[in-house]
Amino acid sequence: MLKELEKTISPVLVLNNSALKPYVELFEYAPENIYQQPLGSLVGFFEVKEFSEESAYIVNHLTAVLKKEYYINPKRPVTESLDSALHKINMALAEIARIGSVEWLGKINAAICVLEKNNAHFSVSGNAKIFLHRNNILSEISEDLASDELEPHPLKTFINVSSGRLEKNDRLLITSEDIFHILPATEIDKNFQRFKGEKFVQFLRTALSNQMEMLPSVIVEMIEPAPVVKAMKTKNASSRSTEKASNFFSEQTFANSTAKDTLSLDEQPDEMEAENMDASNYTDKKTGHIYIQGEATGNEKNTNSQMHMYQDLAKEKITQGFFMAKNELRKRFSLYKKQLAKKRALRQAEKEKQAELEAEEKKRLAEQKILEDIENEQRLAEQKELEKIRLERERAMIAEQELLAEQAMALEQEKIAQQEIADQAQLLKNEKASKKESATSKANEKKQVDVAGKTEIEEFLANNHELSFREKLERAKLEQQGKAVIDLKKIHEVQSAPEEIIEDFTNFNETEIETGR
Repeated sequence: MLKELEKTISPVLVLNNSALKPYVELFEYAPENIYQQPLGSLVGFFEVKEFSEESAYIVNHLTAVLKKEYYINPKRPVTESLDSALHKINMALAEIARIGSVEWLGKINAAICVLEKNNAHFSVSGNAKIFLHRNNILSEISEDLASDELEPHPLKTFINVSSGRLEKNDRLLITSEDIFHILPATEIDKNFQRFKGEKFVQFLRTALSNQMEMLPSVIVEMIEPAPVVKAMKTKNASSRSTEKASNFFSEQTFANSTAKDTLSLDEQPDEMEAENMDASNYTDKKTGHIYIQGEATGNEKNTNSQMHMYQDLAKEKITQGFFMAKNELRKRFSLYKKQLAKKRALRQAEKEKQAELEAEEKKRLAEQKILEDIENEQRLAEQKELEKIRLERERAMIAEQELLAEQAMALEQEKIAQQEIADQAQLLKNEKASKKESATSKANEKKQVDVAGKTEIEEFLANNHELSFREKLERAKLEQQGKAVIDLKKIHEVQSAPEEIIEDFTNFNETEIETGR
């Protein structure tokens, strides 16, 4: 049978911003009574990387659900209790999502580890990591345990569980992936080799506190338990009964105290006997009387030990009931607080919605009024435009009528002018005809005068004697010249007649124009 190793659990919570305290929970739970002893210890952490008010209570709620469900039935195997607790956590997250709080989805990092004897059972979610340092080699034993779903689902927060046996000098580091911002895996391995025990815890706390705002970590070290020195057998049976009723949760402390008692017994036996003797006597401080007590029998001692055991069990039950009641009250208070916050949020949302509706109604009325004003303006503009068009049409009709009247008057005047011109032309024509007749009569008269003169000359010549050739020639020249003179006069009279007609017509026109003016 393998010897059970002793576990040293060192939590390291870095929290440099107190406002982030509601979003991280580092836990370490041990069995509270002998019935829960086979289930071992629970260590790990929960953190939410969504810092709204609705997400503030989640880690506390999940821690309470985990502890309650894991230790509720000590008769179950460890793996079954862990599976049931993980399922309960998934259901709690699903319930939170059902009531409307979903901002935390995909932002939960958690690591849960059960340390039972020399075995470790663990599960992780999100970016949580669990490292094992064994034989100077650092390895990640939580790889591929977290869900790799693209769309996070509350019921798939914890889906895989891994188990393994721990050996002497093994060290576990339960932390978040954020540690790599400060210490890469190689540096963690080097410092594991460099520092042992509490020194590594101190180094990690110092390194992370200087540069990280929030980071939960747990270091678990498996060491061989210190040898327990058995107490020396005495006649006092009560010492044997005390060894049998040893406290499981403080075994090391009890072993140390037993060793000290043994040394005192070896070194000072006389003092022990004196104490036993003193214990067998009772002195009344008020009266000063000394009462001698008899030695307790074996049955009485067994009865007392059983009574003490029952008292311890009763105390454990009372403590457990008080703790469960406290957790239940805290849970109910958290739920009440959340419901109250939700109601306030709903009332605020209703007020905001009512204000939005009122603002929209005011806006709608203002827009309606603006539209009505625009329609009225458009209507007035249309009426003005129609009135303007009507006036323009009336003006156009009046102008057209005036133009037609002017055209009719112009035509009438034109007819009158044409008639006057025609009359004037007829007068001119008559005047020309009369002038022509007078010119013709004058020409006829001249012609008659010329013919009469010629006849007279011929008669004169015929009456006179015959002339010589020279005289005849000269007479012929004179006659010829006389004919030429007569012809020139006729031509001059004929040519001067049209010029006189034209000049008379021109004078007539000028006279008519002046008369018209």
